[in-house]
Amino acid sequence: MGLEEHMMFLERMSQLILSAVPRAEYSSLFNDFVESEFFLIDGDSLLITCICEKSLKPGQELHFFYLVEYYLMDLASKGGQFAIVFFKDAEYAYFNFPELLPLRTALILHLQHNTTIDVRTKFSGCLSQEWEAFLEDTYPYYLVVADEGLNHLQTYLFNFLITQSWAMKVNVVLSSGQKSDILRLYAYLMPSSQKNQKFFKENKKKIESAYKTLIKQLEEYRISALESLFGKLKWKNMMKEAHETISQLKQLWPEGSDIRRVLCVTSCSLSLRMYHHFLENRKKTTSDEKTNIQEVESNCLALQEMEDLCKLHCLSVVFLLHLPLSQRACTRFITSHWTKNIHTFLEMVLYEVGIKVKMLNAVVRKQAQKFKNGEIFWKYLPRILGVKLY
Repeated sequence: MGLEEHMMFLERMSQLILSAVPRAEYSSLFNDFVESEFFLIDGDSLLITCICEKSLKPGQELHFFYLVEYYLMDLASKGGQFAIVFFKDAEYAYFNFPELLPLRTALILHLQHNTTIDVRTKFSGCLSQEWEAFLEDTYPYYLVVADEGLNHLQTYLFNFLITQSWAMKVNVVLSSGQKSDILRLYAYLMPSSQKNQKFFKENKKKIESAYKTLIKQLEEYRISALESLFGKLKWKNMMKEAHETISQLKQLWPEGSDIRRVLCVTSCSLSLRMYHHFLENRKKTTSDEKTNIQEVESNCLALQEMEDLCKLHCLSVVFLLHLPLSQRACTRFITSHWTKNIHTFLEMVLYEVGIKVKMLNAVVRKQAQKFKNGEIFWKYLPRILGVKLY
């Protein structure tokens, strides 16, 4: 059964939540509730809320991390005790927003390695038994979550999380519309009611079926998007390549290095290999369709030109390593005719950076004894996604 057959129920669930929004209580979260010592924050809602901040401009990823840390520091300074949760299934919602995939991964790793915040990433989804057991054990008073995503599919994921939280007698606080002063944080709170709990209980099978179908469709969308970019290049092959690259880097940097340098080298190494696969896959596809291969190649940069682009990328990283923030803030986007030919490649790299950051985390954890200073390695994680100088 496809997602279309669940649309009527998904809309019904959306209406349940939309009807609760106007009745939400605008409350002071830390002073009006005695039980509000511990609460949860949905990590993807936090990401989306900060991404949509008016003061944030494209390419200002360092400012994005500032917005996140400022918000979390404000919560902690007011006595808030919280944990941030990133569900594995939520990653599928970014197939249409490749620029946010590496940002999401970098945010998770930054919070884990560079802060003392409790970050939970082991839960597959909000309907998993592990998540239900976690809520029963911790009994949070409320969950901070967004009521609207980047598209309707992500909004559905947030709706499932809200509905499930109500069923577990966990109140919901909207991430939008929050205001803070010296003493208090004000937000819209939608309490768990018997009506909401009854809705989940009566429609549990429908909810589970619709959720599984939604995740399956998101997986298919993601696989389709990745296949069009990566061809037949497999995860295991990329992991092997990453291990080999880092092994060589350990000989070059025996004392270890920070993630900016390591990611730069591995990015160039894997990017060239992936682009080679992309070109080969495109030739085979066009050959099967009996299309003029020369015409296809004219729409793509040659592999040698990609090598030049990687050299330019390395040079930009060198500048970013040495330029102060005041000068980096003067960088600007430059449009040129040649950027049109590498649009697909740049989109591919955005997916790839997110994969490689994860990959590096796995490799470094596995070979932690060979990296003598882990703190230095992850210290500059928020800066790896800044505006390029070309």
